[in-house]
Amino acid sequence: MRRARGFTLIELMMAVAILSILSSLAIPWCVRYVRRARAAEAPLAIRKMYDGAVSYFVADRADSSGKLMPRRFPGSAGPTPSSPPMGNKIAVPAGDWKTPQWSALDFTLSEPTRFSFRFDDNGQPGAAAFAQVIAQGDLDGDGVYSLYARSCSGTSDGVSSGTAVYSVNELE
Repeated sequence: MRRARGFTLIELMMAVAILSILSSLAIPWCVRYVRRARAAEAPLAIRKMYDGAVSYFVADRADSSGKLMPRRFPGSAGPTPSSPPMGNKIAVPAGDWKTPQWSALDFTLSEPTRFSFRFDDNGQPGAAAFAQVIAQGDLDGDGVYSLYARSCSGTSDGVSSGTAVYSVNELE
């Protein structure tokens, strides 16, 4: 009696069908996971800029005569880089982070980034002070931008903020 070797055509078709079903489920999950990993940079940078803005605001500063100056945010900075990268990371020259405003925020990136960062200050002192930290990027190069932002307002006791990081088109 002879033993059959190999797979029958039906067995091969069943294996292909099972693999195609599994891949149709796995590929969207993988794409979503990659996009989330790419987008994770923005909230971390927003937090670092926000912390720098709070530190700057609560620090006491005096003019040349020794008189205390009203509390304020350091002034608007960016966007750095000037436009959001289109679907890939770009290295920002170290000199772009050397402005007085970025230095006051103690914010710099040494690694390539997928986002353009901006700090907007309304220029008002004390309780009228308002600022916003913003990251904008195009994660997949399709012209649709992800936007992450967090606002902060000056108070007599320090800084109050909105509810954490606000995002639009988080994973675009």
